Amino acid sequence: GESFSYNNSYSDRYYRVENPDGIAPSRPAGDADTAGTFLKYADSGISAGIYYDSGDYKTVIIGFPLETVTDKDAFGSIISQTLNFFEK
Repeated sequence: GESFSYNNSYSDRYYRVENPDGIAPSRPAGDADTAGTFLKYADSGISAGIYYDSGDYKTVIIGFPLETVTDKDAFGSIISQTLNFFEK
């Protein structure tokens, strides 16, 4: 339910993302709970962040560099959610 933005214009303080990647989760047939989306681009609804949990290992992939998130609270929230996922 949170909303945040990343830097996509020139700034002397923040790295810039001109073209963020959209990514889609992939999962083995019959394993609906192993992968999913946890971030979406508001304008397109395309996945901006996905997760995968095989039971043996976990991964998180985000389609833009985290250092482009300009709001410190939003940055902290993304990091916190990611760490919580790995600790489960």
